[in-house]
Amino acid sequence: MPVKRVRNARNNANKVPWGSLIRLRKPVAPWPPTLLPLFFLFFSFMAGCVVPPEPKEEAVEPTESLIKLKEEDLPRFSDGLDKESLTQAIAKSLHYYKKLPKDRLFHFGKDEVRTKEMIVSLEKFSKLIQKEKSPKKLNRMLHSHFDVYQPPPIGRKKEEVLFTGYYEPSLDASRERTSTYRYPLYRKPKDLLTLDLGIFHPSFEGKRLVGLIGKGTLLPYFTREEIDSKGVLTKLDLELAWLADPVEAFFLHIQGSGKLRLRDGSMMNVNYAAKNGRAYRSIGKFMIREGIVPKEKASMESIKDFLRKHPEERQQIFNHNESYIFFREVPEGPIGSISEPLTAGRSIATDNLLFPKGALAYIETQIPRVDSAGHFKGWKKISRFVMNQDTGSAIKGTGRVDLFFGSGDKAGQRAGFLKKKGRLYFLTLKPK
Repeated sequence: MPVKRVRNARNNANKVPWGSLIRLRKPVAPWPPTLLPLFFLFFSFMAGCVVPPEPKEEAVEPTESLIKLKEEDLPRFSDGLDKESLTQAIAKSLHYYKKLPKDRLFHFGKDEVRTKEMIVSLEKFSKLIQKEKSPKKLNRMLHSHFDVYQPPPIGRKKEEVLFTGYYEPSLDASRERTSTYRYPLYRKPKDLLTLDLGIFHPSFEGKRLVGLIGKGTLLPYFTREEIDSKGVLTKLDLELAWLADPVEAFFLHIQGSGKLRLRDGSMMNVNYAAKNGRAYRSIGKFMIREGIVPKEKASMESIKDFLRKHPEERQQIFNHNESYIFFREVPEGPIGSISEPLTAGRSIATDNLLFPKGALAYIETQIPRVDSAGHFKGWKKISRFVMNQDTGSAIKGTGRVDLFFGSGDKAGQRAGFLKKKGRLYFLTLKPK
């Protein structure tokens, strides 16, 4: 696609008037004309093209993200969920580790653990939970054989983290566009490039720039407004499937995966393939800030309800979140960031730049109780072992955890209510 069109699309987007409920955003500053100044700019400010999401937290390095607990500070481990789901989740992490080089390093704060040691650690834990029937004895064995880590209270008064929930929606869809199915899910575009800055210097490991090349310059990729409102991808044959509900299409981007019920009765599993590199911005927080929905009544369902009742405002609200997700078809799902299927109630998403991928963790928090009609009925305290198997655009910093609730409407109802503080711990076998 010509560079001129890219630049014009960006400039024209800044001239489009916003609706009565939307504030005019400041235009994005133009990029430097060559890649070399781009790198200097990046190195100077230590930032990628993605703006940190709200709420902002003081930046930490992986070596500062966890601290080893003293014996007197260890939690009393207790798990109220079925053992079969835990065994299944452990198996997925083991499968992930066995595909990696044996000497790859995983950071538990300042401590480094190699892949082969991660495998031994999970195998030891798996044997313990199968062997020890007494919760008290299991707790003592874990205290004796495992080191336990916790995020430090950086930017927070306590060592608590914020728990939210996510799920895999099940939606009606079509492989072809019709008068009913008009909202596309796009495959990854061929011109979408990801530049891994870690190959230039170790200090930038995990830092990436996403964009497209035009006349020797890396430009930011299209925003949600340019893709959905201006249709810049409509003639590129990228449509993977079509949905009937624009609200559910938008929230499928937030969840990152879904099951599609096609018109012929078959099912299609779709999963995250790539994103446009733009900032993730919560439309929920935006709608609360603008007075569109009251804070005390804000939930996934109330936000969806408003968007369906106000189609004239809907796309402008969507466009506040410039981040855009591209999908792929997969044989099973949902697939986490370790390229393994997730397990309901046992898989969590965290910032994968700070916490060890695939690792064993333990959580203490509260989850919502919901009746058969989807109405909130109160809170239930939980403690359980989980596996760190996913990540997300909004899950940044040491203070955020997303708990995977499973697939379908019931899982979505429970996930949508979860916003509670709790505690997060990571475990690994003590070195010999």
